[in-house]
Amino acid sequence: MEQKIKQRFTFLGSLLAAIIIIEVINFFTARSLNYLGLLPRTLSGLTGVITAPFLHGSLWHFFSNIIPLAILGFILSLHGYRNLVLSFVSIVLISGILVWLFGRSNYHIGASGLVFGWWAFLLALGYFQRDWKAILTAIVVFIFYGGLLFSLFSFRSYISFEYHFFGVIAGILSAWFLARKKA
Repeated sequence: MEQKIKQRFTFLGSLLAAIIIIEVINFFTARSLNYLGLLPRTLSGLTGVITAPFLHGSLWHFFSNIIPLAILGFILSLHGYRNLVLSFVSIVLISGILVWLFGRSNYHIGASGLVFGWWAFLLALGYFQRDWKAILTAIVVFIFYGGLLFSLFSFRSYISFEYHFFGVIAGILSAWFLARKKA
């Protein structure tokens, strides 16, 4: 049991550490890594499907993602290593591919797709899994992070509402798939 808990937090800690290290490098190199963001419908922009969640446009952008990412990731880790890792991979890939296919022709960067994805995953898991732990988690997440619903469609030109929206879609699809596999 202790090994499984350690495994979950090692994954989450490694993910957060990678985002922090990349932010420090990016900050001290005047955001020189942001060209690795996701640029829709371009061959070079395809690498951004993987790299964009690790890049941020400012310290404010970084902190507004890393804090909820750590909290939601911690909550998600309580639902098992499998849910944590598979939701991470599927949300990053699904939301990234959908932004690449349908996003505005601007660089898209930031972990907000993953934040919105994990948020939606935890809410949807309560619906699809229908056990007391998942339902209680969904209620708690909605109480503390229900405000994300209002920022889901933030149409300011410097915010990727596409990553927010497709992150939610990816989170719901991931919860549906993982709940079905558990049954």
